[in-house]
Amino acid sequence: MACISNSVCLELKRKAHNLCKKYLGGAWKHVLFEEFSIEELCGGLTNELYICTIPGNYSTNNKEKKQVVLRIYGPLYDDLVSSSSALISDIVVFALLSERNVGPKLYAIFPEGRLEELVNGKSLRREEMAQPDISVRIAQRMAEYHRLELPLCKEPDFMWNTMQGWCQDVEEMHLNEQDKAVILAKVREMDLVQEYLFLRNYLEKLTFPGPVTFCHNDVQEGNILKVFKERLRNNEEEIELRLIDFEYSAYNYRAFDLANHFCEWMIDYTVAEPVYFSVALDKWPSKEQQLLFIRTYLGKNTTENSHPLNEPSLEEVELMNQITRFALASHFLWGLWGVVQERFSDKTNISFSYMDYGMARLEAYKHHKKLLGLT
Repeated sequence: MACISNSVCLELKRKAHNLCKKYLGGAWKHVLFEEFSIEELCGGLTNELYICTIPGNYSTNNKEKKQVVLRIYGPLYDDLVSSSSALISDIVVFALLSERNVGPKLYAIFPEGRLEELVNGKSLRREEMAQPDISVRIAQRMAEYHRLELPLCKEPDFMWNTMQGWCQDVEEMHLNEQDKAVILAKVREMDLVQEYLFLRNYLEKLTFPGPVTFCHNDVQEGNILKVFKERLRNNEEEIELRLIDFEYSAYNYRAFDLANHFCEWMIDYTVAEPVYFSVALDKWPSKEQQLLFIRTYLGKNTTENSHPLNEPSLEEVELMNQITRFALASHFLWGLWGVVQERFSDKTNISFSYMDYGMARLEAYKHHKKLLGLT
């Protein structure tokens, strides 16, 4: 387990042990501290994730699990909840999705985090998302997600309110490190408030934005799990894909969710060396790849004889156009996210260059804006 010091590890283990005893009960209530184990789980860039385990010799009932995930909210989560009136706590969304068997089971919630089901699977790699057999499965999962009806605000306010709040946060930021302060100055030269106003006017008034659905808003490689179900007769493993991490889920334009996923085809978060990510703008899906994804998403037959890929329907062309335009919103939103997250980078153990990421996404925003002939 990666830790800053032994004392930090011991403190974390003691905290996790107490939380599991208090909220899980059963066998967890009796496990000794020395027998309780905790290890870091590679996860998101916002929260800290750990696997908590009790020994196999402890008897449990059918409802109890001997391993659970402890999620500790990061500082950006707290900032999001307090700064955006449009943001519904992801605890509420997580609980609703858990009850509907869409997400992992929720075992306990408390102010600083929660305990949830450990889903045995592997996060996709960026290159896997572009594989046709994987891409169509992602399209199916997103279509199912978009069909969900949740008792939440049905207006697409989350995206706009979040952008607006982060624009203000960037203007109020102060960074001591000179190299990061230089990047921050370059970001401010973009006049983010004016860009936000332009973007909202362009997407909502000058173009047809398309329908609003319940969206995940962050379907990237780390949030798509490849879960192995069973081994087939030909010795291949049957898998299913599951979406996880719903902290940004809210009602939004469906085109944003699809565009955001396509943008993630261009970004690799598994780079081992600084700046711990890479962006390849040429990895944006081709027309054929988009059509395969869109047709699956729309529930159409994608076999070779049903509808040639070089003959998109008017519905498909319009959705492709909406996705292309909403890629601007994806780059702008996550560009702001990266810059704002830099305020908390020294409070986490995560190796990731948030400021560089924010700048890279904002540069991608400007590049895409040029491609659309908007500059």
